[in-house]
Amino acid sequence: MAGTMEKENNIRVCLACGAKADKAKLVRFVAAGGRLVPDWRGVLPGRAVYACPTPACIGRFYGLKRVPDRFFKGTPIFAVPRGEIMNWVRAQAGSSVAHFLGLARKSGAAAAGQNTLAEASGKGASAPAALLLATDLAERTARGAAGVVPEGVPVLRWGTKEALGAALGMRPVGVVALAPSPITERIVHYVSIVHLFSQES
Repeated sequence: MAGTMEKENNIRVCLACGAKADKAKLVRFVAAGGRLVPDWRGVLPGRAVYACPTPACIGRFYGLKRVPDRFFKGTPIFAVPRGEIMNWVRAQAGSSVAHFLGLARKSGAAAAGQNTLAEASGKGASAPAALLLATDLAERTARGAAGVVPEGVPVLRWGTKEALGAALGMRPVGVVALAPSPITERIVHYVSIVHLFSQES
């Protein structure tokens, strides 16, 4: 019962569309110094309002003439200007991908390299929950790696080989298999945000 209550306490409402979601999956804004400050990591003190991490909801949020008076009185003033917020969200999401990739490597949830993926498949190891490919990986190599995993496994593109390797604390790498884990779910979530906001730039 306590776990259910704790989960319900984490639910917040997007001020732009009214959808409910876990607060960890929304963009948090805190009133500070007479402005609305985006708080990606959820660490700033104070009352907050939330928006879905989509270009549509962020755009609507920035178009609001008012927010709840108990939170902010008058016309909202944003710490990150409207013209910069899309790039800001994309950058924050990219940083989160790199952060959780590092955690995945430390926890054993990430296996790097096309050969590692092929060997695991040949030995009958369980399928990865997701496959992450560098954006500068040759298309032929990408097709080969994607062909090893079962249908339905998400195949994602993020970062250069150098960026992927840096996030994992190793040399440049183009293929990363991610095992089923909450960390992998976060990586998939943040990569999707990067892609959504890249389309807006």
